[in-house]
Amino acid sequence: MTTVEAPAVTWPGRREPWPHQLDALTAALPQPGYMLPIPMGHGKSACAIAIADATDAMRVLVLCPKSVCGIWPAQVDDHSTRKWRTWAGQVAGARGPLKDPSVKRRAEQLADEITAAARLRHPLLVVVNFEAAAARGMAEALHHADWDLVIIDESHRLKAPSGKQSKYVGKLCLRVRRHGGRILALTGTPMPHSALDLWGQMRALDEHALGTSYVAFRARYGAPKIQFRYADGTPKYLTTPNGQVIYDGVRDDRADELMARVAHLMLPVDADALDKRLGLTDPVDVYRTATLDPATRRAYDALEADLIARVGDGYVTAANAMVLVLRLAQAASGYAVDAETGDHIALSDTPEKARLLADVLEDLPLREPVVVFARFHADLDAIRKACERSGRRYGELSGRRRDGLTDRSTMSGDIDVLGAQLKSGGVGVDFTRAKYCIYYSLDFNLADYLQSRKRLHRPGQDGQVTYIHLLAEATVDQTIYSALSRREEINEAVMRRLLTRSTP
Repeated sequence: MTTVEAPAVTWPGRREPWPHQLDALTAALPQPGYMLPIPMGHGKSACAIAIADATDAMRVLVLCPKSVCGIWPAQVDDHSTRKWRTWAGQVAGARGPLKDPSVKRRAEQLADEITAAARLRHPLLVVVNFEAAAARGMAEALHHADWDLVIIDESHRLKAPSGKQSKYVGKLCLRVRRHGGRILALTGTPMPHSALDLWGQMRALDEHALGTSYVAFRARYGAPKIQFRYADGTPKYLTTPNGQVIYDGVRDDRADELMARVAHLMLPVDADALDKRLGLTDPVDVYRTATLDPATRRAYDALEADLIARVGDGYVTAANAMVLVLRLAQAASGYAVDAETGDHIALSDTPEKARLLADVLEDLPLREPVVVFARFHADLDAIRKACERSGRRYGELSGRRRDGLTDRSTMSGDIDVLGAQLKSGGVGVDFTRAKYCIYYSLDFNLADYLQSRKRLHRPGQDGQVTYIHLLAEATVDQTIYSALSRREEINEAVMRRLLTRSTP
């Protein structure tokens, strides 16, 4: 039998690719629907952009969590040699971009962007979060646009087959493929709970791969969760209040059959082997952003305006600058502090940064060890609540609790998330059990920040460490993160920003 080799593929991006990126491009190009289950920090966005360039895609839609919408335009600039027009939901108003445009206004702006890109003959990249994409108005606008490529970033978000977003994306992708477009799914965790999570994602890539009925799919491959066994060994299955059987993964005797059915739609990736192959030892830094809700935005802007006025009047000195910056950081986390009583005043029912944390945790396996650093007790309380809602076991290391540590000063093995106060968790402890570290709020001390990073990235760590920074858009968060990245002192960087804004 004669073996026909696939033609050599040329990488179209700006930078030399890693071998697995070239493998991804080669494997994905012949398929109308394909998944790249590449871990975070290993270049899956660059692969997606390379596929867009290699196929001369002129109209590309990225569907993703809200927290990563702002990242994609920068990714295109970094990796593509083409001149792109990008749009990530901005709507122009009479006095500049609207801070919280309605879905209807965004859908109208999308139509304008498509028209403008066609007129200029520029490739267009449109970025829409999953929730907005499935909303009335935007859903219709997206459905009737002729997309050459749809990129589903963090595709495991589609794992719930009956979810509104999963169902809508499935219908949209079916239309795109029928009209000659292609679908690309990106995720570092394709099966966060079990292989049953694949059905909703495969529906977007190829509706026939796992069948058109999730009920039939689950009946064949699902393993019912056993509540207990009777004396004769007969199992009693766990059910919902309405009597439906609860499934707890895939049957062992049919796991290979299931994976064989989707093998042609997925790049085979072994994350641990990939790390060793690439020799990756340096940590990865990424950030995710949240937009403050209107009430918090107003409170933050009022506070900043007051501080800017004080700067202009010469009121701010080195002695009180730290306190003023502290107040801005607290407002960015969704609360204020009463100057007389010291009580915390919530600026919204659920801080946007807490929502962002829940969003990021959803992209990690349920029992994946994670360290979340924060500066304030109020932030640690928000972290604990987010963990409780997601079913993750929480422990803490702070001035009030140390139940997240063992007696050897290592991360406890019976928790999933360790909430660590930066001052308490910076030195003398070992968090190498975790390879994911989230910064919920940042200390203003550069030395403390650098020490906290070393709690994970140190001898004993057998994986690549990923640091994820949660930033409230257009706040002091971004200034602090930028200063820390450049190894600058925080207060000086923030005061320079305030001075710049106070200048007429």
